[in-house]
Amino acid sequence: MNVSIIGGSGYAGGELVRLLLDHPEVSIQQVTSERNASKFVRSVHPNLRKRSDLKFSSLTDLQPADEVFGFANGSYAEYAAIPRELLARKPLSVDFLGAAALPTASLAAYQLVVDVAAVAPKQHVLIHGAAGGVGSFATQLALGRQAMVTATASRADDAYLRGLGVQNVIDYHSQRFEDLVRDVDVAIDLVGRDTRNTLARTYQVVKREGLLVTSVGAVDQAEAKRRHIRAVSFRMRPNGRQLADIADLVDRGMLKPRVAQVLSLADARKAQDLNQSGHAHGKIVLRVG
Repeated sequence: MNVSIIGGSGYAGGELVRLLLDHPEVSIQQVTSERNASKFVRSVHPNLRKRSDLKFSSLTDLQPADEVFGFANGSYAEYAAIPRELLARKPLSVDFLGAAALPTASLAAYQLVVDVAAVAPKQHVLIHGAAGGVGSFATQLALGRQAMVTATASRADDAYLRGLGVQNVIDYHSQRFEDLVRDVDVAIDLVGRDTRNTLARTYQVVKREGLLVTSVGAVDQAEAKRRHIRAVSFRMRPNGRQLADIADLVDRGMLKPRVAQVLSLADARKAQDLNQSGHAHGKIVLRVG
């Protein structure tokens, strides 16, 4: 049996290499990772140092004709020039439509959950707008880090969120989240200063020394100080290396893009209007050609 390993330099990848090397019937042909796979994987098992035929590659070491995804200014176009550091290899398990739904939303969610909040197992995380473009990724990432997630969303998204593993879904149309949840470790606000004043109502449900982070508005530091919590305004920063991490998560089945609608490039204005409405169930993707 011939095997190629994606994500081979992580902890799980290293353990997988160790296990497979104990089975003579398995032949490891290639190890792909966003980091220095060669140095790491050869260090976990001395027998690999003798394997001159073993191929190593990096998810961030791009070559001509590689299929990629990433960020570009003016990307509503057939062609665009993009700095290398804003790209990563496209996940193998999704087509280009699925990959197009990833960069902005998944990276914002990744930086919110992993970098800013550093969500840990068993923490209670409240996510406003949990079924939207960014929210659907943030929900999956928090669940993947073994947190308990409470999600606010419309009733139409209840089944989707429960299918991801969310046990507590609050319908923001008919329920007030502050009546149902208390003392969350982390609150992630993707809704902001809407007509329901979601952001202002969220301070009261965060536990002492907990964190409130919003991607859509300025925080009230005086209110945060009064309640002894941290409050942070967040803005996503394009990062090709983190996109490679996301591609790895997608290919391992730990992160799935949610495409709400696919429109033609000629319908870019309609897509923008739908996006600005804030009521899309996932990401809106433009098909070129």
